[in-house]
Amino acid sequence: GQREADHRQLSPAERLVAYFDVMTSAMEPHHGERLPLQLALSFVPKLLGAGDRFSIASVTDLADRLRTFAAADQRSKLEFWLRETFGPGVAKLGLLPKSADDLDAEVTRARVFEEAAYAGRDPELVKQATELAGHWRELPEAMRGAILAVAADASPDVQAELLRAVDTEKDVKRLNEALGALAAVRDPARLDHALGAMLDPAVDFRRSMWMLQRIAPEASATAEAFVKAHQAALLARLPKIDDTGSSVRSFMAPFVEDCDPAHRDDIASYLKQTYSGIPGAPRQIEQHIERLDRCIAAHAALGPDVRGWLGGIKTTKPKPKPKT
Repeated sequence: GQREADHRQLSPAERLVAYFDVMTSAMEPHHGERLPLQLALSFVPKLLGAGDRFSIASVTDLADRLRTFAAADQRSKLEFWLRETFGPGVAKLGLLPKSADDLDAEVTRARVFEEAAYAGRDPELVKQATELAGHWRELPEAMRGAILAVAADASPDVQAELLRAVDTEKDVKRLNEALGALAAVRDPARLDHALGAMLDPAVDFRRSMWMLQRIAPEASATAEAFVKAHQAALLARLPKIDDTGSSVRSFMAPFVEDCDPAHRDDIASYLKQTYSGIPGAPRQIEQHIERLDRCIAAHAALGPDVRGWLGGIKTTKPKPKPKT
């Protein structure tokens, strides 16, 4: 209609600005009257079609927020939408870099792959990633971390290999990628085991402590339980030279993902009681409680919209009508 014609007349920059205005009005409850979430989602195919790294980054940011607000009983529908939305981009770009890549392809390949394969659990992409992880050290740097995260989440064998590797890995880049992949595991028992790398004396704690900032939203409860169970040991490993409190941000990160208002006061009390005595930490505590409050407010405002949108998604294609 006329709206489509008007949209096509916009430059890529104008289209992106329009999307940001709509998304902010739809996703930020403190901006007054909210626009329908469906309006922001209507921009997704247009921005993906643009193909530039700025547009695609905006869409993947939106997808990450939707993962935070989706209820557990609708997660499979969101995963279907993620596969359908980002899978074509992976098919177009491929899993590994090509000599003909422009900057847009180079930058966006990992992002669309992560949404389709990790967040969306696309079975074929998961299979390919697990196979590639068999020689992960030789993978191109641009995709190594993303492929490892998908493979570690899917395969206990890959997880075990990475846990062995972090004890001896000397290359800092590969060490960080292996630790990030271990943090991406979502199965509760396996994630609890993977986070044990933070307690491993052979692994530099200045590297492993940031694993807690890589936890998937749906795995935050497991990470919270790990931190509480090993709090004394984790605090004992904190770098002694840090007086800004920045080190404890990692410990607080999983708690901010807990958007349940019923847990809010218990979390705030725990953070204050546990970390207030660390130099510089009170400001970090204040900021994290503020983030938690914003998350709770956004979840309350957007939860019904997300539920309504996901409720309308059909994950099975209609059967063709029989010929008469």
